[in-house]
Amino acid sequence: MTDIVSMTLNVAIIFMSNTGADMKQVRLLAAGAILVLWVKMFFWMRLFDSTSGFIRMLIETLSDIKVFMGMLMLCLFMFGNTTLILNQNRYDVMIAGDDGYEPALLVGDHFGMGYVDAIMDQFMLGLGEF
Repeated sequence: MTDIVSMTLNVAIIFMSNTGADMKQVRLLAAGAILVLWVKMFFWMRLFDSTSGFIRMLIETLSDIKVFMGMLMLCLFMFGNTTLILNQNRYDVMIAGDDGYEPALLVGDHFGMGYVDAIMDQFMLGLGEF
């Protein structure tokens, strides 16, 4: 499966690069292709005796925490959605920033997409970033 995804992404990157597509889109596909290649490398590490035990342990651990990760994502979506709604009231509140006054928003601008930014803020808050 990863072979087909990797090959498809690489062909798409080559095609988009040669047709003059937007470089932001090409880089986005390239990041996905590189992630798939690194995942493939982990699976190839199962061939060696010294690393096969660790890879098996990693796969089993990730398999065992599926339910917890689902619940964690649900909590992040729940609080992220709430924060995003509350953020709509903060455009009127201004604070002094580096470039003059700017809105005192609850959600930072990480990716430029409000809902994803709100979920990322909740994840960072869960890690202890206040």
